[in-house]
Amino acid sequence: GADVLLIMIDAAGLVDQDPEPELRPALEAAGEQTPVVLALNKVDRTPKPKLLPLMDRCMHLHDFQAMVPISA
Repeated sequence: GADVLLIMIDAAGLVDQDPEPELRPALEAAGEQTPVVLALNKVDRTPKPKLLPLMDRCMHLHDFQAMVPISA
């Protein structure tokens, strides 16, 4: 198995949506024992008042090892 799983999502594209359909397949593949890091990409294009609520919705889906906002 993997030592860690990095999932990258497009934060700008998910600000008004449920992130579960994007995350669930990778989380199921990771299993219970694999630490998961979530990278939220395109935060520079994400309205700041909507970024924290998106991060909160993601936190309720899984106990991520880390959640990292990035602009790449």
